[in-house]
Amino acid sequence: MLVFGRYDPKTDTWTLVAPISSPRDAVGVCLLGDKIYAVGGYDGQQYLNDVECYDPQSNEWSKVRVTENRITRKVLSNLHVEEGGRKV
Repeated sequence: MLVFGRYDPKTDTWTLVAPISSPRDAVGVCLLGDKIYAVGGYDGQQYLNDVECYDPQSNEWSKVRVTENRITRKVLSNLHVEEGGRKV
C-alpha cells in the first residue's frame, strides 16, 4: 500500500491522505488550481500514460480523461523534462 501525506508548515505535522489508485515511480506531478495531478510514471512493469488528479477538499484521487487536441499538442510540444541538470 502506498502512503501519501500532506504537510502543514504552520503546525509542522503530516496528515495521511488517500492513496493514489495506481502505484507509480518516476511520475510527473504538478499543481493546477487547487488540485494535484500525477502524470504517467512507471509501475514496476510498464510505463504509464494515464493521469490522476488529487482533490484535497474531498481527499480523493480520480482518473482524468486526456484527449488529444490542438491545445494538448501545443503544450506537449513545448514541454521538456530535465534530469540532473540536462534536458531529456
